[in-house]
Amino acid sequence: MSVTYQILFSAGKILFYILIVMSFVVSALILFKPALAARINERFNAVFSTEHVHNRIDAYIDTTETLLKYRWALGGVFLAGSALAIKYLVADFDEKKFVALILSPNGLGTRALYEIAIATVRWFFALFSCVGVFVCLAIMFRPDSFRKISAKMDTLFSTVEFHKALDASNHSLDSWVLRHHVIVGAFLFMGSCYLIVIFLFVMRK
Repeated sequence: MSVTYQILFSAGKILFYILIVMSFVVSALILFKPALAARINERFNAVFSTEHVHNRIDAYIDTTETLLKYRWALGGVFLAGSALAIKYLVADFDEKKFVALILSPNGLGTRALYEIAIATVRWFFALFSCVGVFVCLAIMFRPDSFRKISAKMDTLFSTVEFHKALDASNHSLDSWVLRHHVIVGAFLFMGSCYLIVIFLFVMRK
């Protein structure tokens, strides 16, 4: 086990040294060559920017109309599944038997905690099964209401607004660093030098 710890510690030191060197180079570029740092940052942003992937992320196939087209068949199947789930969770499932037969805990305290946890999960799923019943009924008998709710959910969970805010924050941070490159670069450069000194003269002992 000690050999394993030594190997892991040596690998950690190598990784730490690589990160220190990278931070030293980046801080030196920000301090002494801000224009070069800006060009490198632009290339980095071009590779990792969300602008190149947001169209693929937000591209989706609208399944709402297909679901409503076959709403009686699909809604009936989902409704039957939700009803069976509610019946099993509310009437048939026994958390005490489940804990005793499947988990087999040692001690009354552990058994009680398991029973509380399983009962919580049981009623959690029962609640969502009830929600599923209402959704199925809406699909079958109120398709227009379901279509409106689906449209609101699509807008709420869209990544377009999130991606715009993320890119705006990244660009503003980059411009702020370049405007104050002397202060930021000096701070990072001194920190990198301090870490190099610590690594070379303290951690190697």
